[in-house]
Amino acid sequence: MAISMKMGRPVSWRVRKRTAVLGALLLLAGVHASAETPEGEIKSAYKNLIDAENRHDVPAVKAMVWNSASTLFVAKAPVGWHGYWGIDDVIQHLHDMYQGAFRIDPV
Repeated sequence: MAISMKMGRPVSWRVRKRTAVLGALLLLAGVHASAETPEGEIKSAYKNLIDAENRHDVPAVKAMVWNSASTLFVAKAPVGWHGYWGIDDVIQHLHDMYQGAFRIDPV
């Protein structure tokens, strides 16, 4: 079996080196793609929440809110800010807001 020599190294060494570099690039590309997945999931969840709020769909919004007595929603009030504690208080506040003109248009 003859091994060709170029630039003082056997061809098989160059092939292994290129394969290793290609493998590393593919690995890095895979890591980069998987790093985008959580961001895509967050953007999708955010869009779903905004769409549900603009439809005034209380059950759909409630399904996306943390079901806990520790849930906190802070909103601008007529004077200052107001905190709504617990899922029931938060959902009631959203329900009340949805009774009037309400639309979110994120930038």
